[in-house]
Amino acid sequence: MLDPVPYAFTRAPGGVVPEGVAPLVTVREAEALTLVLPRADAERLGVPLDFLARRIILTVHSDLAAVGMMARVATALAGAGIPCNAVAGAYHDHLFVPDADAAAMAAAARGPPGARRMRSSTR
Repeated sequence: MLDPVPYAFTRAPGGVVPEGVAPLVTVREAEALTLVLPRADAERLGVPLDFLARRIILTVHSDLAAVGMMARVATALAGAGIPCNAVAGAYHDHLFVPDADAAAMAAAARGPPGARRMRSSTR
């Protein structure tokens, strides 16, 4: 499912989430706190727009212990020449692709016609 909101990857000023901002994703690294937030919020804050993206939510209820599902999706996207940044949630996987590639990415993520759906497995 294509999220209609355009997102921006950016770095939090001073390593903290600015007041009044609710990022969709945060990743703390040694160099900085990365935020993924609606592009409009990033522009309002005046922070660097490191990567402008759209989000695809894989609607299958994914198992965090599943093996190979993201690899298959990433392979399909690579075959279409589409870069992808993935984030796993407790219920679904979320893929961020360049805004200009969103429509092509949604088609590639569905896979070729007749492709089998991935099954989750637990250990």
